[in-house]
Amino acid sequence: MKKKILSLCLVICIILCSTCQILVAVTTYQKGDANKDGMITSEDASIIYDIYLYEIEVDEEMLEICDIDGDGKITATDGFLVMDMIKHNNTIKGDINQDGQITKDDGLLLAELFLNDNINNEDKELVDMNSDGIINIKDAQEIYYMVDQNFILGDINKDRIININDVNNITKKINSEEGPTVEDIICCDYYGEGTLDQTEADIYLNISLAKYKKGDVNRDGAINSVDASLVIDKYKSNKVYKDDLNRADINGDNSLTSVDASMIIDMYKNNE
Repeated sequence: MKKKILSLCLVICIILCSTCQILVAVTTYQKGDANKDGMITSEDASIIYDIYLYEIEVDEEMLEICDIDGDGKITATDGFLVMDMIKHNNTIKGDINQDGQITKDDGLLLAELFLNDNINNEDKELVDMNSDGIINIKDAQEIYYMVDQNFILGDINKDRIININDVNNITKKINSEEGPTVEDIICCDYYGEGTLDQTEADIYLNISLAKYKKGDVNRDGAINSVDASLVIDKYKSNKVYKDDLNRADINGDNSLTSVDASMIIDMYKNNE
């Protein structure tokens, strides 16, 4: 009798354990639901901002929930994206394929939609990644910037520098029978028009030959108030990329702030 009771208890324990495992397995939280209450609200954005501002350590589950742009870390950008989700019924801005995360696949899909003129008016606000009111290849490039910190416009061979090798590769793509791929266009379309031609090859040739000074943010050969304004704009928008830091991080703290803008103004005044 005791053996039967023991066996029954063992079976019940196994069933309970299995049930618990199933419950744990199905307890998944929506992207952006930082407080895990089943809703996306401004409180979730606030939590994400706090994590970023106060450098709060989080576990893998929390990182998965709060890393909206999929760059492997929680930043203010993720907070901005959550606010966009609230505005657009929990849809993540830039998540073109609606798989719950932003990846290069979304950039490719956005570029293809633009090239085939298949972007609906009601979707425009969700795909206008750089918020300039225009949908073009620049928005696909913005997604690439978000998910790949090493992405540099014109660096078609992905060696993290623009040189004559990139120019030669771009020229080959332009003149090949197949023509440039969608990803080639994202990588090298300087004006965002959806084309890749000799104009781009010439632009990147000039870039590869030019020696831009620190502080020349827009790479026009001069350091002036325009460069300082660009630093402020990038700082405000929280859209700062490696290429920006190379030209605009004057004080070398690996970030762009009003201090860098002020130092650029000083550089401009001292050169007058």
